[in-house]
Amino acid sequence: MKLIESLSRYRYDQENRENLEPRKDGSDHACDALRYLITNLDARSESRAGRYA
Repeated sequence: MKLIESLSRYRYDQENRENLEPRKDGSDHACDALRYLITNLDARSESRAGRYA
């Protein structure tokens, strides 16, 4: 539930559209955790492919 709430509040600065960093308002911890999880899962699959190939 916390992740869904955090994703609904995750915002980028509407005035400065060139900035790719989200606004830091304290509700982004769950979103960051999801991003780190996805990044690490992808990295693990690449390292496994290298070991067995």
